[in-house]
Amino acid sequence: MEEKIISRLFTYLQEKNIPHTRFEKEIGLSNGYLKTQLRRNSDLGESVIRKVIDNCLDIDICWLLTGRPPMLRSETSPLMGEQAPISTLPAAEASVYCTMYKEERAKAESQAEQIGVLKQTIRQLEEKIEGLQSIDAENASDNEDARDVDIADVG
Repeated sequence: MEEKIISRLFTYLQEKNIPHTRFEKEIGLSNGYLKTQLRRNSDLGESVIRKVIDNCLDIDICWLLTGRPPMLRSETSPLMGEQAPISTLPAAEASVYCTMYKEERAKAESQAEQIGVLKQTIRQLEEKIEGLQSIDAENASDNEDARDVDIADVG
């Protein structure tokens, strides 16, 4: 059986001497989430993987996803694709960019959640409209039946 991302994440945490509980807290996961995922041999979702990548700047993304060495990126290896090596940015500047990126990521996630809530509200309103249209159609039918009865009584 192929090793999962959750197992590799625990390998990384052990290598760095980072308790999983502290890591969970730092990246905003509920207490015990990672251990539960490991015990169940579950897959990690995209949002959790993004949090790991955002917070473990020295982890080799390819290793995390596939298990292909090395586990840790070297100072000169790019994060992905054509990005500049880490060593070209001063630490303070890299920290500012990292903070800005995390803020933008949080903002995007918040907006995605808001969109989900709005979509759910739209579905609920559409269901209410359908229900009201059904009631309106029944009332119109009842009124038509009553009018037919009134006409029959006159004749």
